[in-house]
Amino acid sequence: MHFEPFVFPDIMPFKLGPWQVSTAVRPVGFNEPPGASHGSPNQVLNSHTYCCQLNHDVCNKDGEPVTGSDAECMAWHEKRLGTRQEDAKRLGIPMFVTEFGACMNSDNCARELR
Repeated sequence: MHFEPFVFPDIMPFKLGPWQVSTAVRPVGFNEPPGASHGSPNQVLNSHTYCCQLNHDVCNKDGEPVTGSDAECMAWHEKRLGTRQEDAKRLGIPMFVTEFGACMNSDNCARELR
C-alpha cells in the first residue's frame, strides 16, 4: 500500500493566492505505517515534491520555476525528500517519489527535473 502524508503540514503557513508559502518540512505524523506495523513488507511511503511548494516567488503564473531559482529549488527538494527518507527509515519501509516537477515544456522546467 502506498500512503503519503497530508500536504498541509509542509506548506503551512500558506499564503492565500495562487501559490502556498512555506519553508518548513515536518516529519509525517505516523509512529507506524497506517494499518501496519514497523517494517511492514506491504507499505511504501509515497512522496511528491515540486519547487512551487516552496513559495510563490520561485514560480511564475503558469507554475514554471523562474530563471535563477535553481539553487532554491534544489535545496527545497533535498530538504523535503531528505525528511521523507528519514520518515521512511523511522517506519522501516521504503520511500517512493511518484510526483515531481509539475511543469510544462520549458527550459526552466527541464532545470527543475535535472
